[in-house]
Amino acid sequence: MNEPTRIGDVLKISSYLEDNVNVNKSNTTNVNVDINTLNNVYVTRKEQLLEEFIEKFIEECGGEPRAVAETIAKKLNDTRNLNYHLKMAKTVDPQILFESLSEALQAQREARVRTTVIKYYVGILKNKLNDRARNLTIR
Repeated sequence: MNEPTRIGDVLKISSYLEDNVNVNKSNTTNVNVDINTLNNVYVTRKEQLLEEFIEKFIEECGGEPRAVAETIAKKLNDTRNLNYHLKMAKTVDPQILFESLSEALQAQREARVRTTVIKYYVGILKNKLNDRARNLTIR
C-alpha cells in the first residue's frame, strides 16, 4: 500500500477546494478592506489616546518650562540632568517633548531599548527636531 506524500496530499486538497468550494473573490476583497479599516481605526484610536495623554501632562505642568522639565526628568528617572531638560523645555514645544517621552517609555515597556531610556528619549527627540527642521526648510 502506498502511503500518500505530503505534497500529494496538499495537491489533492487544493484541487478539491478549487473544484468544490465556491469562493466569491469579491467577498475576500471586502474582508481585506474591512481588516485594513479596523487597523486604521485602531491606529487612529491609539493616536487619540496619545494626544489625550500628552494634553494631560501639559495641563499638569501648566506649560511652565520648569514644570515640564521636572515632569520629564521624573518620568525618565533623570533628575541629574534637569538642566538639559530645562533647556529643552524652554526651546522646544512641550507637545514634541511629551510625544518623545511617550515613545521612549513605550519602547522601554516593550523591551526595545538597548541602551538607557534616557538616551533613547534623547535620540527620539533629536530625530523629531531634525524632521521638523527638514520640513520647515523644504516649504
